[in-house]
Amino acid sequence: MEQDNAIDASEVEYDFEDTDVLEYGIVRPGTYLCRVDEARPGWTRSGFKRWGLKFVVHEGPNVGRVAAWDGLTFSPKAAGRTKQVLSALGLPHEGTVRIRADDLLGRLAFVTVELGEYRNPDTGQLVRRNQVPYGGVEPVGSNRDATTHESNPRAAARKEASVDDDEEGATDEFDEATVPF
Repeated sequence: MEQDNAIDASEVEYDFEDTDVLEYGIVRPGTYLCRVDEARPGWTRSGFKRWGLKFVVHEGPNVGRVAAWDGLTFSPKAAGRTKQVLSALGLPHEGTVRIRADDLLGRLAFVTVELGEYRNPDTGQLVRRNQVPYGGVEPVGSNRDATTHESNPRAAARKEASVDDDEEGATDEFDEATVPF
């Protein structure tokens, strides 16, 4: 960026009013064909295994951009959603299954992202970032127009009836120092 030499750089006027909000919305809310670009293993505060999934837009004008981070929690309380996401990604999800986080890499699905927000309890800052609703991961073969990225009526109804099924004490928030965006 070219600098205006007539402006004195030793003096500045800057409005800090809007610095209480951190924005992490990478793409606009909507539904995108995404691939799992990263599956980060970890644990919930309750001791259950939890994988952080990085969904990256696979086609269209936002190709290569992060759509959202999501999480799969392997606990009795979160089993319904975890099963639904594994199914949408074409992975085993019936009976006893053995899968590795790496098995998710490169898998495609239609992912709906919404803008969510929370207040960081340590800093008090309002943080806005994309999130995936309960029924927001659907198989590529679902009734969807990949060019308009409009969801089918069933998906819209599930989105409206979304419930948080994650394990108590689990969070979809990642430490900002470890999330590469």
